Amino acid sequence: MNCRLTRKAANMEDNGMVSLAWFVFEAGVALALLLGIVWWTMRK
Repeated sequence: MNCRLTRKAANMEDNGMVSLAWFVFEAGVALALLLGIVWWTMRK
């Protein structure tokens, strides 16, 4: 199962889709973290 997933990811990475998806995901996480910090400072 794990081997098949990594192979599929490698095939997708040839198209650059995986790196794009990771960029969007990490950008979303960073944005959520930033908003959380801002909300936390505003709350105090």
